[in-house]
Amino acid sequence: MGRGISEELIAEDVRGCSAIIARLGAFGKRVIEAEPGLRVIARHGAGYDNIDVEAAKQAGIWVTFDPVSNGNAVAEHCIALLLACGKNLPVMDRAVRSGNFAVRNQRPTMELSGKVLGIAGFGRIGRLVAQKAGDGLGMEIAAYDPYVKEAKGARMTETLEELLEVSDFVSIHMPSTEETRGMFGWNSLKE
Repeated sequence: MGRGISEELIAEDVRGCSAIIARLGAFGKRVIEAEPGLRVIARHGAGYDNIDVEAAKQAGIWVTFDPVSNGNAVAEHCIALLLACGKNLPVMDRAVRSGNFAVRNQRPTMELSGKVLGIAGFGRIGRLVAQKAGDGLGMEIAAYDPYVKEAKGARMTETLEELLEVSDFVSIHMPSTEETRGMFGWNSLKE
């Protein structure tokens, strides 16, 4: 299944299915009502904010998720993006591909060892990122999570503002909820 991630395409593709393994895309009321025989939507990943759980419940459809299935892959991807930012890889790559080998003298890069990685949300994935960045790259770890008071290998901050203030880099690992939506914006991250 899967010609695309739009709700329209998913609603067409779900016809004839009794179960869906959901990754990306919107699984709203339109998708849920598109196939009367649908019995389960299994989310491959930790979050299920792309699934209209209430509509599924009303239709008698089970919704499940797997919070541990891809945590390591997500943490590795975060480390790759961290390296890309610190080493200015997208700009460097484009310059070298176009023949500008002097770019190394024109664009600064940053050694990550000793820098502070701020992790907003110190659950399972946040902790995996902290371990990889701390042990693998020699970074200091600061973390903010209102539900975690202390954590091995990380300096817990009292507020999100404090985390942003002490961090050289920030990695966000919070679910999309009413409490967290809008928590980060351009103004909070640009400094």
